[in-house]
Amino acid sequence: MPAATPDKVLEAISKTGFVLEHRVVTALQAAGWRTINGSYYIDDVSEQAREIDIIAYKIAKSEEVNVITCALISCKKDAAHTAAFLSRRRPTRDPNADWEPAHWSTKMQPLQAHLSSCDWKERYFHGLSSRTRKILLAQRDVFAFQLVGENGSPYNDKPYYDSVTGLLKALDHEIAKKRASTGSVRKRVYHFSLHTVFDAPMVDVQFLNEEQTVRSIQRITCFSKYMVRKVDTSASVHFLNISSVDSWITDLADLHHYNRSFFTGEIAKSYSAITTSEEVRKYFESNLSVLLKYYIQDSMMRNRIREPLESISLEMNDKVLEIHVDIKGDVEILNSDGKLREKINALLFRRARYAGPFSITETDIPF
Repeated sequence: MPAATPDKVLEAISKTGFVLEHRVVTALQAAGWRTINGSYYIDDVSEQAREIDIIAYKIAKSEEVNVITCALISCKKDAAHTAAFLSRRRPTRDPNADWEPAHWSTKMQPLQAHLSSCDWKERYFHGLSSRTRKILLAQRDVFAFQLVGENGSPYNDKPYYDSVTGLLKALDHEIAKKRASTGSVRKRVYHFSLHTVFDAPMVDVQFLNEEQTVRSIQRITCFSKYMVRKVDTSASVHFLNISSVDSWITDLADLHHYNRSFFTGEIAKSYSAITTSEEVRKYFESNLSVLLKYYIQDSMMRNRIREPLESISLEMNDKVLEIHVDIKGDVEILNSDGKLREKINALLFRRARYAGPFSITETDIPF
């Protein structure tokens, strides 16, 4: 069988998405991003292996925390059609959807407990530049997608659907993988964003009442909802034309610089949240209880308090950190034990960076 000529090989390859992937990867690498191609995840419906085209990431290292900005990227090529995004005004309020989703993962404590319980997203998005915010947040409600032929014929929405569902499933896989890791807990926090690069003309069909206006666009962010592993999931997916890849990479770099500053600053807030967050107190409760129990039992022996000490919990009461113990009476003896207070002070400062007032309190069991 005769082999295809080099020209025919190049012509065939140009019709695939592999050339597009190569252009995106080389542009990212030239800007200092590390890239992973051909990363796989298991589809939660078909249980087949699915591929995410590109994972790009940068790492900002510091003594406190390593911040990793990670972009999950899908590449779509269509030489014969225009990608039409049908949009309307974004709702000012939507009780059924979180239009400002943020995707992160960390095993670092107390940062993990803080980010899980604190309403930090409003501060996060407020501090972003307007250009960077548009990568992460939809400005309009894209309610439909359609491929349109040059002759005006409508085609399907499969590229959009496949891109969105694939990215959402890949995001779930990456976050679950980070959480399930049994390796050493490193001082890392990951921020994820989702992107699709189109090698096709893009338009925004803007609906206003009964009127529609078609606008040529280079970039648009869509808010998407889907079910992954039978759980409702939402995310913002940023779509861009290949011609705007350079400005997109510049915005990704700005996002990374912002993430480094923001999440590094959240370290101090995660420690101070011992006074405001029950989740953070629960973490320190488990982290400190062994030593607290040892110090208190030592004081009980010295002061001849012969009661069993089974449990310790932490609560805040009027700006005082209360160390609750399940013994009856004699807590004033413990509170007046200078040696015990010195040890607890040092422990709270060393492990929890807490230098405020504390008291040892009898656990209040109402029945």
